[in-house]
Amino acid sequence: MKPVPKQIHIIWLGSALPERSQVCVQTFTQMNPDWWVNLWIDSAQLLTGQRVDITKGYYESKHGPGSFNVRKKQKLAHLLGDTATDDDTKRYLKDRFGFNSSVADLKKAMALSFMEKFCSRHYITLRDISEITGLNNNPFYQREMVRRGTNFGAASDILRVEILYRFGGVYFDTDVLCLEPLGSILAEQSHPRWAAVHNKWRNGRITREEWFGDEFWRQSGHMWPPGLSNSIIASHPKCQGLDKYRAMIKENYRQVDSGRLDFKYYDDMKNATIEMTGPAAVTRVTGFNKRYKETEGQANKIENKKGKEAALEFQFQECLYLRDHWYFPMYLISDQYFGSWWK
Repeated sequence: MKPVPKQIHIIWLGSALPERSQVCVQTFTQMNPDWWVNLWIDSAQLLTGQRVDITKGYYESKHGPGSFNVRKKQKLAHLLGDTATDDDTKRYLKDRFGFNSSVADLKKAMALSFMEKFCSRHYITLRDISEITGLNNNPFYQREMVRRGTNFGAASDILRVEILYRFGGVYFDTDVLCLEPLGSILAEQSHPRWAAVHNKWRNGRITREEWFGDEFWRQSGHMWPPGLSNSIIASHPKCQGLDKYRAMIKENYRQVDSGRLDFKYYDDMKNATIEMTGPAAVTRVTGFNKRYKETEGQANKIENKKGKEAALEFQFQECLYLRDHWYFPMYLISDQYFGSWWK
């Protein structure tokens, strides 16, 4: 394993960064002065969040709370076409709701100015996705930002893979706090390291002592080990595992377009995102569940031949391998689970 580039990548789409996320983001520069921290935005679609909020408010004022459901959201979004810059959003808001374009211009300018000042104060580099030419899955990114009624979660899932594939480093969601200096993060050239998910440290943390101790991993050895999430990804540039992840995302959208997954995609946006671009997609593309089942099968054979203690030791060693090669070192951070992607 080799150290990944000392670049941190964080993405925020559709509006200015909210206060609780600001608190999280600035911890990365505070703890890591030797790392380059990048905050990625899409300056062409900074009014997207406002478009959704205004449309929802107007519709629910006419039809009652909760009436602006997923299908209605997507139906109205189709009026924008396949792509929607902020100029398109301004026309849409003016034509449908009489919203003053000058006010929209001011709100965008204020959002951009705020982001620039925030980044400058905290030694963060503000970057625009327009810097990245030839996005592999750009049509699907635009679909999530526009035609699907704005799904920031899936759009961000798509972007983080593209950014890491080009630059390498570590991606973090905006609800992750950095608790200790990252130091050097080691990863295989062939596959990334991912966030490890376990109830033990949900909305809290696992300590360094617990992470490197035996007790937690021995317990995990005879149960299901921590799952994988794309809320944190550490990778080298042009990583083969990320390329497979990109390919799986593309194939999942092809399945939607063929009609095989369209019902889930359009009617269950939250779970479809988890399945198509998020943690469930990561679990499949890495073969994590398959690996676990194979480990379980081998442990059963060992138990039959050498006894239960030998089988548990085998499973324990497998958990240590996952800890040291697959999982991001979770004692360095605390995931706050804001759920802000689900708007």
